[in-house]
Amino acid sequence: MTFLAGSAFQEQDADSKNIRGVVVNETFAKHYWPGASPIGKRIRTKGSKGDWIKVVGLTRHEKHYGLDQEMKPSVFLPLRGVSRSSISIVLRGAIEPQMLVAPAREVLRQMAPDLPMFDIRTMTERLDRSLWARRAYSWLFGALAIIVGFSRRPASTA
Repeated sequence: MTFLAGSAFQEQDADSKNIRGVVVNETFAKHYWPGASPIGKRIRTKGSKGDWIKVVGLTRHEKHYGLDQEMKPSVFLPLRGVSRSSISIVLRGAIEPQMLVAPAREVLRQMAPDLPMFDIRTMTERLDRSLWARRAYSWLFGALAIIVGFSRRPASTA
């Protein structure tokens, strides 16, 4: 994710019970604060009587829900402040992706020893997987177009 303003999470942005800082994407910021910086603004969930949470960072649009999906307003929470039923962690490095696995496992083990690390893939692999159905349909329609094209050719007369 590319930060446009503010910062990534700091230690003080969450503890095991309270979230004090969040990061939002451009869509969220433009929807709720058009023309203004979201940094320092406060949010809370609809109907919540809980504490207000400060926006500490702003990220560029990222296609989390698929390349063909429209951008949705997104709020990103610190790892310590969220339920661990479903979390994705994305790393970017200047070395081969498989060389990042062992160090990432160690960092994750230190942060959350009970959290397993699985389904490890490169972004290219994830992108290929997300586009599989679209590519299959394109290939199928292309093959059908060729078949139909050949079947409509006039018979040659000798």
